[in-house]
Amino acid sequence: TTGIATADLANEWKLADPNYTFNVTAFLRGPWNGTSMNTILNSGGVLPLTQPYNTTPFNYTGTESVASIPNANIVDWVLVEHRFPASGLPADATSATITGRQAGFLLSNGTVVNLDGVTPISFNITKQGTGFIVVRHRNHLGVMSNGIPSNAAGTFTNDYSLLANSYKATGASSDPVVLLSGGVKYGLWSGDANKSGTVNGTDVSAVKLAISSSSSGYLLTDVNLSNSINATDASLVKITLSSSGSGSSRRRGRPTGALATCDARAGARRPGC
Repeated sequence: TTGIATADLANEWKLADPNYTFNVTAFLRGPWNGTSMNTILNSGGVLPLTQPYNTTPFNYTGTESVASIPNANIVDWVLVEHRFPASGLPADATSATITGRQAGFLLSNGTVVNLDGVTPISFNITKQGTGFIVVRHRNHLGVMSNGIPSNAAGTFTNDYSLLANSYKATGASSDPVVLLSGGVKYGLWSGDANKSGTVNGTDVSAVKLAISSSSSGYLLTDVNLSNSINATDASLVKITLSSSGSGSSRRRGRPTGALATCDARAGARRPGC
């Protein structure tokens, strides 16, 4: 132990136990009602009992499932990831650097919890040290934290409702989270109705098609998670477009901070904008 700092020795003890607790708070712009997030998908009985991130672009093979939704305050499923790029730089924290991830539940107060619906989400990671925490949702743009060091207690903490706690890529066209009504908290940009990682005219077209088909249920086009698709969903997508809303969760091979690709001026020329 000669020459090893006491703090580092404490961290080394954690190597024997790769399970970390993630004290994460995040809000979604879609279901935000001014003070919290609505739980209509839950009360309407349409939330799936198995995690929904086993498809592209998430490609998560976790087997998280429940016999019943455990908490009336659950809004939806979210996917939490820990990323550890060799360079230590946030710009390199792509999906290729994921060291652990798990699907859990998002409560109406922004807390991300385990399958019991109460305790903070926790999972194993394969590398320790300063890493980045990512929160992803099926029809909102993902957001990544700034660098967070590991510790002997085995916890990571990040509150994405505070703007300063979200990583903003150099050259990004917007903040990685959007100021919610009420002017205090921030939330993930809404409107990625086709899971492409960007919000553009294709998302508007998808929502309009769902409206014309009178669609309802657990659908990507239900941007405000209200169990129906209507003009409110289309409006939310257009708000993200007009603000050039962009998240900060990078995928392999994509530019840092994928941007919304259709603005209000282009909307006059491009179908679906």
